[in-house]
Amino acid sequence: MRPGELRQAEWTEFDISGAIWSLPPEKMKMRRPHRVPLSRQVLAMLEELRPLTGDGRFLFPSFRSPRQCMSENTINAALRRLGYRPFDPV
Repeated sequence: MRPGELRQAEWTEFDISGAIWSLPPEKMKMRRPHRVPLSRQVLAMLEELRPLTGDGRFLFPSFRSPRQCMSENTINAALRRLGYRPFDPV
């Protein structure tokens, strides 16, 4: 998944018992529904995250407003701190 899709993830899109993340067409580039199988490691992380943000709409809400998702800059900065560097064209 792209970082933008992850930061906009909503709890209602996740079927934990079925281990599927179902993204609606309006969130996808090709405007088709998309289903992502979830590994047991991801399911474990979701269960750890649920007590922190499970009462709201987004898995990763904005610090300023729980009605909005985390900003693009926030997730990109976190990925950089974790050592992820996307391909940089020369």
